[in-house]
Amino acid sequence: MLTIKNFAVTLMLGGLLVLTGCNSTYKFFRTAPPKKYTSFLPRHDILKAEPASFPFRRFWEQPNINWRKYQYIYVAPVDVSHLLPETTWEKANIRSLTREQFERGMRQINADAIEIGRYMRQRFIKTLKKNSRRLRLTVMPDAFPGCLIVKLSLVKIVPTKVFLNAGGIVANIFMPGSGVVANMASPGLVGFEGMVMEDSGRVLMMFAEQDRNRMTLIDIDGLTWYSHAKYIINVWSEDLCNLLKNPDYRKVKTSFPARFI
Repeated sequence: MLTIKNFAVTLMLGGLLVLTGCNSTYKFFRTAPPKKYTSFLPRHDILKAEPASFPFRRFWEQPNINWRKYQYIYVAPVDVSHLLPETTWEKANIRSLTREQFERGMRQINADAIEIGRYMRQRFIKTLKKNSRRLRLTVMPDAFPGCLIVKLSLVKIVPTKVFLNAGGIVANIFMPGSGVVANMASPGLVGFEGMVMEDSGRVLMMFAEQDRNRMTLIDIDGLTWYSHAKYIINVWSEDLCNLLKNPDYRKVKTSFPARFI
């Protein structure tokens, strides 16, 4: 039984992890980086592995970019045509479904991918606008010569297992002596590839990342299919802003991969 005392101790330990924020702690909490790529990126072979604390763990940037000359930026509609075959329920779920249920679920996933793609674009636009003064970049509704273009592709979405989470939401608590989270079997996952380029087609930056639902003391997001994806996308949009025009971009860290609410 999780007593008030144990809960307080666990909460304190979790707070200490957040404060220390070392790379090994990030690695422990985050899922593995992407191992497969799509044809969306023109040169995924030059992506470099980055530490677990870095926003995008597969990353490349053109050296010696004169970022000062760029004043405008455009976010293109998100590509959802490169979804990897792994975008489905895990096998444990598939075995519990009839073929009709599975096919209906796959149709729903494809429809959801379009919706999430729309959300992803709007979120990146919103975050870039919020940071426009700091970045000295004006977000534009269309691309034109001299404008930076952000291109994104949603390549993986795995929904949370709602029918498991709904019954075991209370288990999603930091349990002393039992690892980190008791309900690790059912987090969702979202993955994407992206690049920042000139309107001429010259690529300045490429990145790829996938992440699971950032773990919570009580997994409220687990009650919906893809709310975890939206939270992760919000983080990615902030991460891109922190990397753009940053001469010390290798010092950038993503937000801590656990949250308490």
